[in-house]
Amino acid sequence: MQAPTSSLAFAKRDYPVGRVVGRQGPRPHPTAHRRRILGSRLSIPQPDLQAEGTTSILVASVGAVQRTLRDNAAPDAVEMACAETYRQPADRERYLAARVLLRHALSKAVGGSVAPADWKYREGPFGKPMMAAGLPPLEFNVSHSGCCVAVGVSMKAPIGIDLECIDPEQRSRVIYDVLTEFERDRIQKLPADQQWAKFIRIWTVKEACSKALGLGLSLDFERMEVQFDPLRVRLLDCPVSATNFEVATTTIARNGRPYSLSIARIVDRI
Repeated sequence: MQAPTSSLAFAKRDYPVGRVVGRQGPRPHPTAHRRRILGSRLSIPQPDLQAEGTTSILVASVGAVQRTLRDNAAPDAVEMACAETYRQPADRERYLAARVLLRHALSKAVGGSVAPADWKYREGPFGKPMMAAGLPPLEFNVSHSGCCVAVGVSMKAPIGIDLECIDPEQRSRVIYDVLTEFERDRIQKLPADQQWAKFIRIWTVKEACSKALGLGLSLDFERMEVQFDPLRVRLLDCPVSATNFEVATTTIARNGRPYSLSIARIVDRI
């Protein structure tokens, strides 16, 4: 049964929202082989993007965060220690920029009543960061790649966000084993030069939904199906309660390169 559609807004444009679709029963813990790919993860600088109501999205370059925010929202000792686990300097800087932008976004969401340096987090059952006890119960998520970071903050609903470069040079690397039969069929019917972009769009929607659920890499993407026109997300089988999503996706561009940006909110659990 399809719930009524509504919309999330990216910038000044509205995008269709797919509101769920339930599940077909429990399944064993899925394999995590799907996360091998996507090549170079790049993103782009953009001004703030606002989603309607109680959700905000910020996308910024690593350099912009370092220049304008780091002195006011410096990472804490735990985040600095985590950054040191990254081998490549670019990976460390990207991670730290994401944490700084998140602190700024959280403080902005509560009107400055909590300083950026005062936010503390705890780890959820599948590793998703959550707000520590005693702080405003905001929901949040981050995505970062290449030179940029993206942050989503929600006042009420669990949220997931994913940002990926649509690199045409990767179009032969569509990973069919993370797609449902319906999705594979739709992609294979497209011209070869359109298949990678469609795959990345599906991927970012699935990634955003999985992150909103707090499952991360533990959710088998073959158990989640994305349909367009209108946008819908269907959980074929999920290791948690059935869920109703609001999902929005868009393409943003910089220097002639397109990027897929998707966000998902959980509106209720059945």
